[in-house]
Parts: sequence; C-alpha cells; structure tokens
Amino acid sequence: MGYSRIVVALDMASGNAEMILQRALQFANGAKVTAMHVVERHPYSGDEVSFQTLSSLHERVMQEGAQRLAALCASAGIERHAVLEGRPASEILRYAEAQGADLIIMGTHGRSGWQRILGSTANAVLHGAKTDILTVLLPDGER
Repeated sequence: MGYSRIVVALDMASGNAEMILQRALQFANGAKVTAMHVVERHPYSGDEVSFQTLSSLHERVMQEGAQRLAALCASAGIERHAVLEGRPASEILRYAEAQGADLIIMGTHGRSGWQRILGSTANAVLHGAKTDILTVLLPDGER
C-alpha cells in the first residue's frame, strides 16, 4: 500500500526546491502531489523602515515565491500548488491536514547538537505531524 496524497513543502528562496521536488516525484508512485511554499512575515520595528515599505516588500516576496513555485510545478507537471503566509512549520502542518495528506516531504539540513536543540522547521513538523514525514537531506552546500 502506497501513499495517495503527498504535500511537498518547498523553500522557494533557497536553491534546493527543484531537487526536493524531483525526489518527491520519484517517491510518489502515482500519488496526488501538491507543492507548497510558506512566506514568513517578520515583525520588524524601528524608525529606519516604514510599515508601508515592509508591506510592499512582503507582497513582492509573496509574488516572487508564487511565480517561482508555479514555474517549478509547471515544469514538473504538478497542477496543485499553494503559497501560504505564516510560521512555516505551523502552516505546513495545517495545510497537509486540510489537504488530507498521508505524507509530507520536505528538506532537512541534518544538523545535530546545538543546531538541533534550537530547532528547525523540519524538526517542528516531525514532532507535530499526524502523518508520515519523509525528509530529503540537503547537500553540504545548502547547509
């Protein structure tokens, strides 16, 4: 018995999204694959940056992420994709549950020691998921 609905969480701001998606497709074996990207809104403050500037920058980041994700999915033949806003781990978990996913695939740096203690998105998803998780180890250059 294989998986039927897979959510692939991608970071479109990094150089590893295509590799992770290709690995997910190799694993999918006929499952419905949905790709997603989460843009985190950072709470900045200070006189040097106006709220309007931050809002404009955030919208550009959302648009660019959506364009990159759409292009990557089109080249991979994936019809379903979404760009969400919020805390990455929380949004990945929420979206996977809403999609009825039975597997989440995402990248991980494979860090240990202090880096692991301080947490990561993959670690947070792993500990909060109600479904299986498959992590793709990122190459040394992506750490």
